[in-house]
Amino acid sequence: MKILVTGGMGFQGSHLAEKLYELGHKVTVLNTLTPQALDNQKYLKEKAEVIWGSVTDAEVTEKAMRGKDVVFHLGARVNVDESILHPWETLAVNLRGTFNVLEASRKTGSRIIYASSCEVYGQPASQAPVAETAELRPMSPYAASKAAADRLCFAYFQTYKTPVTIVRFFNVFGERQKERDFGAVIPIFVGKAMRGEALEVFGNGEQTRDYLYISDVSGAYCSVLDHPELSGEVIRAWLPIFPKPSDFWAGSRKWGFMKE
Repeated sequence: MKILVTGGMGFQGSHLAEKLYELGHKVTVLNTLTPQALDNQKYLKEKAEVIWGSVTDAEVTEKAMRGKDVVFHLGARVNVDESILHPWETLAVNLRGTFNVLEASRKTGSRIIYASSCEVYGQPASQAPVAETAELRPMSPYAASKAAADRLCFAYFQTYKTPVTIVRFFNVFGERQKERDFGAVIPIFVGKAMRGEALEVFGNGEQTRDYLYISDVSGAYCSVLDHPELSGEVIRAWLPIFPKPSDFWAGSRKWGFMKE
């Protein structure tokens, strides 16, 4: 198939594009020109066509989607702290960008697989596991932008029969993830451990989070690709990881959304 990956030079996107290429698909990526994109470009050399541009540009988005059977829409601003400091920029990319992809799909007929986030659930009213049908309770501008984009996808499916599937991943980790990335607890801990530094834990240290390894995430995306009948559905992907003893010291952070 001919497949477009928006945000295809990012952490998740570059891994997905590689996986799709290995499966024999013709891959194109659409990405803004960022330091991370330039760094990840080497992984996709001769594996994908690269279009430099933003999903906030409707014309560029539609042009990139022409002739594509499927679009994996991963292009987004994903840093919660940045969304608090600059909410409009996050909303512009995450909601307007999704709108442009959905609108382009009406013209190109491309099927959409949209990467949402576990952040849309906020503090769930019920205990884990969280159902796909759980109430959306976003607690940050980033989470609200993703929740709004989720609703927009549902609206386009109901109104225009746009073939769109929403995937909500929990915390993803793996190669190419940077310590500076928001929520990158594992690379931060690994980096500190390798440098012989103490591991810093915010809050009371009793928080739990679910993590997914990046290759499992790419595999999950490809599983959704193989099931077009899932249009109009939400798929939640998570994997519990249990903590092991280590050296920690407690701290506090300015912005916090984990249950303490």
